[in-house]
Amino acid sequence: MKNKPRRYFKCPVQVLYMMREFGVEFNGWHERHGEYAVNQEDILKNFHKYIEEPLYVDPESESIFEPKEYDLGVAMREDGMGTTGIYSVNHKCWTNGNFRISPAYHPRIIMRDSIQFFSGELEND
Repeated sequence: MKNKPRRYFKCPVQVLYMMREFGVEFNGWHERHGEYAVNQEDILKNFHKYIEEPLYVDPESESIFEPKEYDLGVAMREDGMGTTGIYSVNHKCWTNGNFRISPAYHPRIIMRDSIQFFSGELEND
């Protein structure tokens, strides 16, 4: 069974924001000690460290990154143009007016409940 790609962030400011606004939990990685939980205080004390090292979304928080009704998303089309859309739970897709946005464009949430939302990156994406 193939492992699901892990979501990570390289910007500690975005990590702190997602912790505060959406309650996302993050983990760091140490080569000798493995995965460890990270809190806001640790990031603030060691800010310079987390600019260089990615922080991974805890698997328990991963569901936050699933689209919800009325999320605003952005996707990059094949021609290099960006397009935005609103997520519809009823249709289970992103729409822009009367058009559906192809899942092949990998839409990312950029706004939820009228506030900024950061999606981070996926390994091997």
